[in-house]
Amino acid sequence: MFALRIRNTNKGSLDQIVKPMLISTGIEISAINSPLDITLTGTHNGLKSILHIIKEQENNLVYKQLNVAGGFHSNKLQCFYNKFKAFTNEILKKDLKYSLISTVDGKMKSNVKELPELLARQLYSPVLFWKMIETSLEIGCEEFVELGKKAILTSFIETIVFLNNKDS
Repeated sequence: MFALRIRNTNKGSLDQIVKPMLISTGIEISAINSPLDITLTGTHNGLKSILHIIKEQENNLVYKQLNVAGGFHSNKLQCFYNKFKAFTNEILKKDLKYSLISTVDGKMKSNVKELPELLARQLYSPVLFWKMIETSLEIGCEEFVELGKKAILTSFIETIVFLNNKDS
């Protein structure tokens, strides 16, 4: 998996720059973390070929290979959908005390019955972190807490907030 950041939006959006690469290599977007940041997943050979294309645009794209066990949030994991949905159906029995925002579609959820489907879809769908943060900001969230060794997601939130303020 690769994390990819666009440096210069004057040369096009992530969609315009990255989508043609995906078609020719079979690589998928596994996360859209901000308007400038995505994560790519796929086969070893596909990632090697897309790396060649990315390096050709190194003045506009910055990449980092991620040290992970495998490609997450990709169509290759769709085969686990039914088992994972059944598993989450069994453990998610209580009503939600609080609404949450899905990273599958970026929308508010308050019904526990929706969660098994969403969690199972998250296995093979891109994480829409950007949309989840946008929804959080729209409903008035002003503080976010990141747990973990490194503040990776915090930098994405800062990018989203900066770009939102720049546009308004």
